[in-house]
Amino acid sequence: MYDLAIIVFNGSRIEVPRQGWVYDTPDDTHTLISNLNRRERAMNVPEGTPMDTTLSAVELARCLPPGKLRQEYLVLLELVGHGRFQHKVLFCAHLSLAMVLFHYWSAHVLTQPVDHWCKPPALFAHLTREQWLNVSIPVVEDGQGNRHHSRCTMYDLATIVFNGSRVEVPCDGWDYDLPDDTHTLISMWNLVCDREQYLVQTFAYYTVSGVLVPPLLGQMADRVGRRPVVFTALLVAMGSVFVATAADSCTTFVLANLLIAISGAAVHIMTSILLFEVRPPSIRALPLLISAPARTAFDAMVQ
Repeated sequence: MYDLAIIVFNGSRIEVPRQGWVYDTPDDTHTLISNLNRRERAMNVPEGTPMDTTLSAVELARCLPPGKLRQEYLVLLELVGHGRFQHKVLFCAHLSLAMVLFHYWSAHVLTQPVDHWCKPPALFAHLTREQWLNVSIPVVEDGQGNRHHSRCTMYDLATIVFNGSRVEVPCDGWDYDLPDDTHTLISMWNLVCDREQYLVQTFAYYTVSGVLVPPLLGQMADRVGRRPVVFTALLVAMGSVFVATAADSCTTFVLANLLIAISGAAVHIMTSILLFEVRPPSIRALPLLISAPARTAFDAMVQ
């Protein structure tokens, strides 16, 4: 810009660097460039210089240097202390932890190994369990030297009747060693033998989603706020629970539980971050002292 003092004094025009900028944006509208300019100006202002009172609290916070902003924030937390609001956040954080742990526990219980064998065709349905096993199920030996009936093969009954030879063929269906009217994920969708890989893939999906998705949700929470992300995740979790309960296929059940795992992890991470943000540094270690032993005991219980 031109030096206005020299223009007034002798009319000559000498260019000098600008001390500030005006942006062609609507009122109360700021861009990244304008905010960075305000922050740079504030960082160069000497200590004790009054700030622009027309700025909002958020804009003033953006103008403060990071070190000074953090120091003032920590002082504010010490003044606020630990009251009813912090207790509510602490309760919500541990409630979300319980939701994550019980979802993991339910998946562990519903996928327990179940003894199984080939299901007899309708022509041999009148045979007892012992008769069917002795007649049509071959005896195999596992890696530890224990002998038991095969869980994935049976003798070809037509070949036995035709020439008396015993040729092993894969099972067309399975019976399970479970009480009547009792089902697990394995028995409902026959996740055994060559279909056992689907069970392994399901747990792999849970693990990968729990690692990749929460950081993305954290970025979203920083942009739109933690409350919308937490409430949306809770709604998704509740809806997914109903879908998983009424699921009539393995794919639907796995997708619903995948959404439950993602939304539960999102709620737990968001509430845990909020818990640390609203507590003074002197007592931030308390939630870890409470939750760590509880989680360790829970993991030992489900093993």
